[in-house]
Amino acid sequence: MQSKLIAAVGAALVIGGAVALYLAYEGASPAFAATSWAAIIIGAMAMMMAASRGLSGFLAPQKAAESAYGQDELRLLVQTMAVMAAADGKIAGQEIEAIIQVHERMLGLAISADEVSAILSGIGPGFDIAGELERQRNRLSPQFRALLVKCAWLIMMSDFVEHRRETETIHAIGRALGFEESDIDDMVAAASA
Repeated sequence: MQSKLIAAVGAALVIGGAVALYLAYEGASPAFAATSWAAIIIGAMAMMMAASRGLSGFLAPQKAAESAYGQDELRLLVQTMAVMAAADGKIAGQEIEAIIQVHERMLGLAISADEVSAILSGIGPGFDIAGELERQRNRLSPQFRALLVKCAWLIMMSDFVEHRRETETIHAIGRALGFEESDIDDMVAAASA
């Protein structure tokens, strides 16, 4: 509403300034002509400002409806990648770097090596990622569940060695997320292609 009012005032200034400018030139009054030009310029600027406000509201990126579980999803993603990094019994530097890169690429959010190390230190031998994922499964979209499996595979392959324990872990993660064994194999094959 305010933009419309500003646009109307701007249009009135432009029209009034144009009429006044005609009269100023007809009457040979330079001061009146200068004032008329000022009214036209101010009116044009007001109309551009109103148009700009309207367009920026229209063209502004629309916020996607955020999941009520956004923080839980981030936590699950990082925990899943951390469990995959630790699945073979040792955490290689490439795996920490891969977690950082995957996190940034998938989410567009940077995470530091210190933050990854802190998360990894919280993943002990008793941590059950499959149980955690199974409890949260109904709250996760199918796309996010597939993303978790893909990210787990990326971490698994980051050290260029596929251990049996890592393969078992990625299948346990996939099953906990509600995927069939064949679906998990298909997702892993698609990710490796």
